[in-house]
Amino acid sequence: MILKNNRAEFLIIDVGSAWSKGFLVNINRSFETIIKIEDKISLPTSIGQLDLTINLITNKFKLKEIPVILSGKLDGLALLARDNKYFWIEPEEAELSKNRFFGSQTLIFDAGAHLYNEVSKLSDIDRINSFLTEATSHIETENYIANKKIYPHLLPENNLQLQIEEGFSRLVLQKKLKQNTGALILTGGVLSNHPKMTSLILLVLDALDEEILQIYLDKEQFIPSLGVLLSFLKLNTTLRLQPEIINLGAAVQIGAREVILDSGDGGQKITIKEEDIVRLPAKEGVFLKLEFKRGSKKIVASLLGGSTGLFLDSRKKPINTGEVDTAQNLKWRAAVGEEK
Repeated sequence: MILKNNRAEFLIIDVGSAWSKGFLVNINRSFETIIKIEDKISLPTSIGQLDLTINLITNKFKLKEIPVILSGKLDGLALLARDNKYFWIEPEEAELSKNRFFGSQTLIFDAGAHLYNEVSKLSDIDRINSFLTEATSHIETENYIANKKIYPHLLPENNLQLQIEEGFSRLVLQKKLKQNTGALILTGGVLSNHPKMTSLILLVLDALDEEILQIYLDKEQFIPSLGVLLSFLKLNTTLRLQPEIINLGAAVQIGAREVILDSGDGGQKITIKEEDIVRLPAKEGVFLKLEFKRGSKKIVASLLGGSTGLFLDSRKKPINTGEVDTAQNLKWRAAVGEEK
């Protein structure tokens, strides 16, 4: 597809097993590549009638000559694209384009409906319960999980259900994190829609082992659709998104009691207690230099201030392997700045 006068407009439809999203995007390549989300819609996917979901999305935008790009893993979508003369992008191709664009040191963690198929063992349910701030039974959590698998589009109705959904993300994220990961982009499900940004920070801290992470949030849930667009346009260049992905800040697993933090003023020593979480102010966009020791190894990291600050975690991992301690869980939430 050739961009006329370096500009183009597309409707990207990403059909998921629970939700389908449509993004009307404008691309401007005059000086730099800018991808702007003009409008969007999110609807529960009608599994038995995929054409109904797609028609509802296209009708929302009252399309005339705007090209439609369709992608998704459900059976029958490629045929629907052909019958409606939409452009079709294989989901595997979109995934490759997305990962290639962000690079091997960036983990894109999508908390979509597929996540519930990755938690099935009884021990997983016990781990989810161990992070809750109010006591609940194993059966209650198991029932919520079962309902979520059947009706993945349902949203949590109270704080307990929200924390159970956090638990899914925490468990799976812990399995996916690698020590060479430098940046983490959170997207989809409870992550993109969470009302408390600091809860997301704690979720990441709980999953950390020895990682040092810059944390970003895709609140628009656009990253999967960006992969579709990158694949379609064969783009692999620097670009700017509007609205941008939110830089939440940085999270560091600290093995030492003392760190040196330098934000350009010569540095200051900070002492951290054992089994603690420390939140430090860090202006958004300002680079910070952090020095500390992990065993006999000196670690020097360059971090970027974000909207929630810089978080240092001295807790021994893994945590919460024993009985539920709701009082301790409340203290950790307070440590990251979560309001009741």
